[in-house]
Amino acid sequence: MKLITFVGTGCYEPILYRWGEREHSTRFFSDALVEWLQPKTTCVVLTEVARQHPNWQELEPLLRGRTEVRGGNSQHPAKRVAGEARFPAPSGRNPLPAVEPYPQHLGR
Repeated sequence: MKLITFVGTGCYEPILYRWGEREHSTRFFSDALVEWLQPKTTCVVLTEVARQHPNWQELEPLLRGRTEVRGGNSQHPAKRVAGEARFPAPSGRNPLPAVEPYPQHLGR
Protein backbone atom coordinates (compact mmCIF):
# COMPACT_ATOMS: atom_id res chain seq x y z
CA MET A 1 0.00 0.00 0.00
CA LYS A 2 1.11 3.55 -0.72
CA LEU A 3 0.06 6.46 1.45
CA ILE A 4 0.08 10.02 0.12
CA THR A 5 0.11 12.66 2.84
CA PHE A 6 0.92 16.32 3.36
CA VAL A 7 2.73 18.38 5.96
CA GLY A 8 2.81 22.15 6.18
CA THR A 9 4.08 24.93 8.39
CA GLY A 10 1.02 25.27 10.63
CA CYS A 11 0.95 24.82 14.38
CA TYR A 12 0.31 21.10 14.89
CA GLU A 13 -0.77 20.45 18.47
CA PRO A 14 -0.52 16.99 20.10
CA ILE A 15 -3.86 15.21 19.90
CA LEU A 16 -5.27 11.73 20.42
CA TYR A 17 -6.43 10.42 17.04
CA ARG A 18 -9.06 7.67 17.09
CA TRP A 19 -10.17 5.30 14.37
CA GLY A 20 -12.61 2.68 15.56
CA GLU A 21 -10.93 1.03 18.55
CA ARG A 22 -7.50 2.31 17.56
CA GLU A 23 -5.85 5.32 19.21
CA HIS A 24 -2.59 7.13 18.54
CA SER A 25 -1.33 10.28 20.25
CA THR A 26 0.80 12.48 17.99
CA ARG A 27 1.09 15.94 16.47
CA PHE A 28 0.79 14.54 12.93
CA PHE A 29 -2.16 12.74 11.35
CA SER A 30 0.22 11.06 8.89
CA ASP A 31 2.05 9.49 11.85
CA ALA A 32 -1.25 7.99 13.02
CA LEU A 33 -2.06 6.74 9.51
CA VAL A 34 1.32 5.02 9.20
CA GLU A 35 0.78 3.41 12.61
CA TRP A 36 -2.63 2.07 11.65
CA LEU A 37 -2.29 1.30 7.93
CA GLN A 38 1.38 0.23 7.90
CA PRO A 39 1.92 1.29 4.27
CA LYS A 40 4.99 0.03 2.47
CA THR A 41 5.64 3.52 1.05
CA THR A 42 4.58 6.96 2.25
CA CYS A 43 4.79 9.85 -0.23
CA VAL A 44 5.01 13.16 1.63
CA VAL A 45 4.00 16.26 -0.31
CA LEU A 46 5.43 19.53 0.98
CA THR A 47 6.58 22.92 -0.25
CA GLU A 48 10.18 24.12 -0.13
CA VAL A 49 9.28 26.22 2.93
CA ALA A 50 7.68 23.22 4.66
CA ARG A 51 10.74 21.10 3.82
CA GLN A 52 12.87 23.41 6.00
CA HIS A 53 10.24 23.77 8.75
CA PRO A 54 10.53 22.03 12.16
CA ASN A 55 7.29 20.11 11.43
CA TRP A 56 9.03 18.09 8.71
CA GLN A 57 12.20 17.80 10.77
CA GLU A 58 10.10 16.13 13.50
CA LEU A 59 7.80 14.06 11.29
CA GLU A 60 10.40 12.46 9.01
CA PRO A 61 12.18 10.52 11.80
CA LEU A 62 8.79 9.36 13.15
CA LEU A 63 8.01 7.74 9.80
CA ARG A 64 11.44 6.26 9.06
CA GLY A 65 11.83 2.62 9.97
CA ARG A 66 8.07 2.05 9.74
CA THR A 67 7.59 2.95 6.08
CA GLU A 68 9.69 3.90 3.06
CA VAL A 69 9.51 7.70 2.94
CA ARG A 70 9.46 9.45 -0.44
CA GLY A 71 9.61 13.19 -0.88
CA GLY A 72 10.97 15.67 1.60
CA ASN A 73 14.68 15.09 2.30
CA SER A 74 14.50 11.34 1.77
CA GLN A 75 16.97 9.28 -0.23
CA HIS A 76 14.19 8.66 -2.78
CA PRO A 77 12.94 12.18 -3.43
CA ALA A 78 9.97 12.98 -5.59
CA LYS A 79 10.76 14.17 -9.09
CA ARG A 80 10.78 17.97 -9.16
CA VAL A 81 9.07 19.59 -12.14
CA ALA A 82 8.76 23.39 -12.30
CA GLY A 83 8.50 23.69 -8.52
CA GLU A 84 6.00 20.87 -8.14
CA ALA A 85 6.51 17.37 -6.76
CA ARG A 86 5.49 14.62 -9.16
CA PHE A 87 5.19 11.02 -8.04
CA PRO A 88 5.19 8.12 -10.49
CA ALA A 89 1.73 6.73 -11.19
CA PRO A 90 1.03 3.36 -9.57
CA SER A 91 0.98 0.40 -11.87
CA GLY A 92 -2.26 -1.43 -12.56
CA ARG A 93 -5.82 -0.25 -12.87
CA ASN A 94 -7.44 2.21 -10.54
CA PRO A 95 -9.93 0.20 -8.44
CA LEU A 96 -12.05 3.31 -7.79
CA PRO A 97 -14.96 4.13 -10.10
CA ALA A 98 -14.70 7.21 -12.29
CA VAL A 99 -16.26 10.31 -10.74
CA GLU A 100 -17.70 13.24 -12.66
CA PRO A 101 -15.71 16.43 -12.10
CA TYR A 102 -18.83 18.24 -10.84
CA PRO A 103 -21.56 15.94 -9.50
CA GLN A 104 -25.04 16.90 -10.71
CA HIS A 105 -26.54 16.69 -7.22
CA LEU A 106 -24.43 19.69 -6.15
CA GLY A 107 -25.86 21.97 -8.83
CA ARG A 108 -23.78 24.53 -10.65
